[in-house]
Amino acid sequence: MTNSFNNSFVRNLVGMVAAVLIGGTFLVAAAGPAVAATNAVNSNAISNIVRSA
Repeated sequence: MTNSFNNSFVRNLVGMVAAVLIGGTFLVAAAGPAVAATNAVNSNAISNIVRSA
Protein backbone atom coordinates (compact mmCIF):
# COMPACT_ATOMS: atom_id res chain seq x y z
CA MET A 1 0.00 0.00 0.00
CA THR A 2 2.60 2.51 1.10
CA ASN A 3 4.99 1.41 -1.62
CA SER A 4 2.48 1.96 -4.41
CA PHE A 5 1.58 5.36 -2.94
CA ASN A 6 5.24 6.35 -2.89
CA ASN A 7 5.70 5.22 -6.48
CA SER A 8 2.74 7.22 -7.75
CA PHE A 9 3.81 10.24 -5.70
CA VAL A 10 7.33 10.12 -7.13
CA ARG A 11 5.90 9.67 -10.63
CA ASN A 12 3.63 12.68 -10.17
CA LEU A 13 6.53 14.71 -8.80
CA VAL A 14 8.73 13.80 -11.76
CA GLY A 15 5.88 14.69 -14.11
CA MET A 16 5.40 18.06 -12.43
CA VAL A 17 9.11 18.86 -12.57
CA ALA A 18 9.23 17.87 -16.24
CA ALA A 19 6.17 20.01 -16.98
CA VAL A 20 7.73 23.01 -15.23
CA LEU A 21 11.00 22.56 -17.10
CA ILE A 22 9.23 22.17 -20.45
CA GLY A 23 6.96 25.13 -19.69
CA GLY A 24 9.94 27.26 -18.73
CA THR A 25 11.72 26.32 -21.95
CA PHE A 26 8.66 27.28 -23.98
CA LEU A 27 8.38 30.59 -22.11
CA VAL A 28 12.02 31.44 -22.80
CA ALA A 29 11.67 30.37 -26.44
CA ALA A 30 8.57 32.55 -26.84
CA ALA A 31 9.91 35.53 -24.87
CA GLY A 32 13.32 35.64 -26.57
CA PRO A 33 12.14 36.70 -30.05
CA ALA A 34 9.53 39.03 -28.54
CA VAL A 35 12.17 40.83 -26.49
CA ALA A 36 14.50 40.98 -29.48
CA ALA A 37 11.72 42.41 -31.66
CA THR A 38 10.83 44.99 -29.02
CA ASN A 39 14.46 46.03 -28.73
CA ALA A 40 14.77 46.35 -32.51
CA VAL A 41 11.62 48.48 -32.71
CA ASN A 42 12.76 50.68 -29.84
CA SER A 43 16.23 51.25 -31.27
CA ASN A 44 14.73 52.05 -34.70
CA ALA A 45 12.28 54.51 -33.15
CA ILE A 46 15.03 56.18 -31.12
CA SER A 47 17.33 56.52 -34.13
CA ASN A 48 14.43 57.94 -36.18
CA ILE A 49 13.68 60.49 -33.46
CA VAL A 50 17.35 61.45 -33.24
CA ARG A 51 17.57 61.79 -37.02
CA SER A 52 14.45 63.95 -37.26
CA ALA A 53 15.72 66.15 -34.41
